[in-house]
Amino acid sequence: VLDGSSERIAFRTAATGLRVTLSPVSLVLAGPASFSTFRAALLSLAYYNSAEEPSALSPRTVTIIANDGLHNSTAATVRIDIVLVDDAPDLQLSSNGDFVLRYREGSGAVQLSDSGFRLTDSDNATLAGSSVLISGQVDVGEEVLSYSLGSTAISAVQTSAGITFTGVDTISNYRLVLMSIRYAHSGSNPTDGQRIVSFSASDGVKPSNVARAFVSISSVNDPPLVDLNGAGSGTNSTVTFTEGDASLPLCPQARLFDADNTRLVSARL
Repeated sequence: VLDGSSERIAFRTAATGLRVTLSPVSLVLAGPASFSTFRAALLSLAYYNSAEEPSALSPRTVTIIANDGLHNSTAATVRIDIVLVDDAPDLQLSSNGDFVLRYREGSGAVQLSDSGFRLTDSDNATLAGSSVLISGQVDVGEEVLSYSLGSTAISAVQTSAGITFTGVDTISNYRLVLMSIRYAHSGSNPTDGQRIVSFSASDGVKPSNVARAFVSISSVNDPPLVDLNGAGSGTNSTVTFTEGDASLPLCPQARLFDADNTRLVSARL
């Protein structure tokens, strides 16, 4: 027994008509009872192992001996070989699994995870790749995902659809890179609505679950801009009135801007 209480021998169905004595390393069936009763019990025996990562260092051996009240039978053994399978990485962006961000216009680059971020793999110390994909964005060119590779051995390729990370590196390094992912909207008039950023990782054999960051965009009303200097620097201007002039235009190069409105309500001097 290499996995302690995680592995055991038990019946799939009740051993009717027999007294059962069970310990961590043995199981005793006591009668008297018919051959068919004992045989049914033996046919119902099963091996269980609930360990997250069972030990495969050596096989398990189950020895079965019958007794007729006078003599023991020859020992018969069942060899149990443990075959491990690759477990997929597990990824979550917050303690609730997914991450929700209410993004207000002008917020800059905001992290898409929190202190509840988790990236684990029960049977691998390294990962081979990861992807971070954004969907639902309508302001292409203004919505950006940023990241930091630091001193890791991870490479990145970024497109408008997201970022693909490759390279065998430790789970802790992939954790640092994925936790560095930030969303930013550089536009002055973002389109309200939800964007979804999907994270996943792979150990080279199996992909993880997909963890999502739900980004809700809220725009704000930007004030108008009055520029009296035209193409020159600043917004103020200087004009010169000469005695005798009939009139002087005050704002010959005036320009008005408003990032999120096409009409103005008023103006005053």
